[in-house]
Amino acid sequence: KPLPIKWEKLRFDAVMLRLRKAKRSDFFTPLTLAWWIATTLLLGAILLGFKLGQTHGTWLPVCLTRRVFDLPCPLCGGTRAAMRLFSGDPVGAFWINPLASLAIPAFAVWTILWLGFGRRLETTLKPAQVTAMILLVLAINWAYLLAHQP
Repeated sequence: KPLPIKWEKLRFDAVMLRLRKAKRSDFFTPLTLAWWIATTLLLGAILLGFKLGQTHGTWLPVCLTRRVFDLPCPLCGGTRAAMRLFSGDPVGAFWINPLASLAIPAFAVWTILWLGFGRRLETTLKPAQVTAMILLVLAINWAYLLAHQP
């Protein structure tokens, strides 16, 4: 007989994460109507760009940094990496943009834990530490993109 999982006892001290019981409805609380509209428009634009690229072989550079300075921004290639992930090519996605190819599955796991199991994955770090880590990861990703992107 399998042992029941004691969610509150699961701790990942090495990465400073913990699972906390949360109401599933709290997931949608901060999502305003403007957020839903903006997300829908963004996803529509991504799908339109993907469809145009598939049917006409066009490449639409939407990054303003790329267009103006001819340099990738810290998130350049995120859309292409996401499309590679959704097409079943995680290795190709990682080579295009490592941050996007890791962040998308991480967000999916976080969402499934919260909505599916009623457990919210949180960090035990202070906000300043989280901000520093995010900036460091963005800087590392940008350095990779500058070194490897055409």
